[in-house]
Amino acid sequence: MSEKLTRADAKLQNLPQEALDELWRYRHPEEGGEAMTLEAICAELPKRFNISISISSLSVFYRWLAVRQRLDARAALSDQLKLELAKNPEVSEKQIQQAGRRLFMAEGIIEKDAKVFAEMVKIGQNDQRLSQNDQKIGLDKRKLAILEKKAAQADAAKDVLGQSLSLEEQNRRMREILK
Repeated sequence: MSEKLTRADAKLQNLPQEALDELWRYRHPEEGGEAMTLEAICAELPKRFNISISISSLSVFYRWLAVRQRLDARAALSDQLKLELAKNPEVSEKQIQQAGRRLFMAEGIIEKDAKVFAEMVKIGQNDQRLSQNDQKIGLDKRKLAILEKKAAQADAAKDVLGQSLSLEEQNRRMREILK
């Protein structure tokens, strides 16, 4: 039985967060690292992480890492926004969720990421449908309560009419029932 080999870029993706941060700084000197070429990083990997990969696999890994960094930054910003909004007692949970979604949608527009934008629009549409369904359920419950009340009144009226009471007593009880 042959053992499945792990892709070279996946080996890097499974490194601990500290190692990923270090690899990020290799390509981003503005964040406290040094500007290294892919070739230099390929030479450094066996020494630092005991991993040997090709330049093309390293390039794929850095594209993945850039996406992960952006998503992590968006998530952190969204969490920060939610925490700040949660401090205000006048802001509802729904408003906090909407603000987080708007933030992701804005990021999708800025990054020119149509998929993120489209997903956020779909989520908004689903929320609207759920809200409409909740309203419909509320109205249906209200209608049911009214019908149950009317059925109870009809049953009580039938009981009054089935009793041998004077006309005045029947009228009085019927008025009480139909209040």
